[in-house]
Amino acid sequence: GTPPSAYGLPGPALGPQVLPYHGGAVPQGYHVETRRSKKLIGAGIGVFGGLYFVSALSGAVGMTIEDMDAQTRGDSDGITSADFAVLFVPVLGPFIAIGTTDAVALGSFFLVLDGLGQAGGVAMFVAGMVGGTEKLVRNDIGSLTVTPMSFPAGGHGLGVVGEF
Repeated sequence: GTPPSAYGLPGPALGPQVLPYHGGAVPQGYHVETRRSKKLIGAGIGVFGGLYFVSALSGAVGMTIEDMDAQTRGDSDGITSADFAVLFVPVLGPFIAIGTTDAVALGSFFLVLDGLGQAGGVAMFVAGMVGGTEKLVRNDIGSLTVTPMSFPAGGHGLGVVGEF
């Protein structure tokens, strides 16, 4: 066991705070914990957020230009500011905008790249949340875990679970 402390309580476990776990017996003073990939979650949020920001900004600029164009010259090209509003829709918006904005080759290329990038960011986030690796964690180390949760009213979301 662990040596007693000055207060008669067990002292901290000896050994590293976290060890890889490959199955089998759990050493005394440790417990098995599934660790989410913070790097994958962070990368997913960063990729999606960055590309969605560019997409929404492009939609806002496109809407503004079309509104200004309609006020000065009338709606001669058949495209309205509402055709750019689809860029506010995450992931699918860029693909829809190819049709609503009559995008040409280069514009279509960037819209497809934007939509695929946003989808990739969402996929990385989900993979980071769903996946994880099992680690051996010392019992005297507290932990916080972000995990998907269901709520009594029927909703779903993320929650934080911890041990201290």
